[in-house]
Amino acid sequence: MQRLFLFSLFLAFTTHAIAQDAGTPKPEQAAKVIDLRTMKLPTETMQPANRSLAGLFFKATCTPKAAYEFLQKQMIERGWKETNQFSSPTSASATFAKDGYHVSFFAMKGTDKKFGEHITIQMTNMGNLDSRTLPVPEKSKAIISGPMSTHYICETMTQDDGKKIMRDKLIALGWEPYGKAADAQYFKKDGIRLEMYVTKSPSQQNKTAVRYASRLMSIEVPAPVEATLVNYSDSPASLMVVVKGTVDELGTYYTKGLSKLGWKPVTEKPVQKQINLEQVFQRGKEEMTVTYQQVKTDVHVKATLTKSGE
Repeated sequence: MQRLFLFSLFLAFTTHAIAQDAGTPKPEQAAKVIDLRTMKLPTETMQPANRSLAGLFFKATCTPKAAYEFLQKQMIERGWKETNQFSSPTSASATFAKDGYHVSFFAMKGTDKKFGEHITIQMTNMGNLDSRTLPVPEKSKAIISGPMSTHYICETMTQDDGKKIMRDKLIALGWEPYGKAADAQYFKKDGIRLEMYVTKSPSQQNKTAVRYASRLMSIEVPAPVEATLVNYSDSPASLMVVVKGTVDELGTYYTKGLSKLGWKPVTEKPVQKQINLEQVFQRGKEEMTVTYQQVKTDVHVKATLTKSGE
């Protein structure tokens, strides 16, 4: 846990001289800068990697430093600039920057019954959103400030007020609510998923803290505002939603929503597939499968990129 916290600070302090809002990209636009599915893997890779446009996750038997050097070489050859790097016998981390985008690398040594001694490697495209361009809480100071994460301490705003005030500010700027968990609220704009945490900070006399972080999504899928659950994953690239309604209503919602993003339905309406209903969408060489399951008054929806255009 301490290592992950230090890595978060490591990412946060990767800075530019001037914070500029470059606009949020579509996943297909970001792919022109880098597609992590195209990265070569070390020969010591232990299993098929989880690959997506914005994320790469795999296990290997080499050292953290060897994995870092293998992937670093590819990033430099592709024109990326290394902005920070750290390595030890048990872990390694780095960040790379190009055209306003940031890609993080993290490797950690571990052991378990299935794989024995190994290292876990993760690369993530954090996107091009500079967190310092997002709304600043009133009467606050930034104690961490960087393009990938900014952390404010508020002098007067309470935690409950802060959750609503900062949410409203983001919605006013075009950010769509995209789920929540405990003190975290998630938002989406184009292909960027924004995380906002409004908490109490014990180290700052329990004052209200507001922290932003973001990352690129491998697929862009809409979610109804009234959804009670929104869960995005990049391994594989998918979105799970739970919302009150009927399959017909949600089928219409996703047919219209995905059509606006260039996806064409193979069937006009969802069709029965065992216990679920299913609808396939295509866009060029890509294919997305959306499944629907009626559970009492709720519909459980899962959209998965089943065929990429790589």
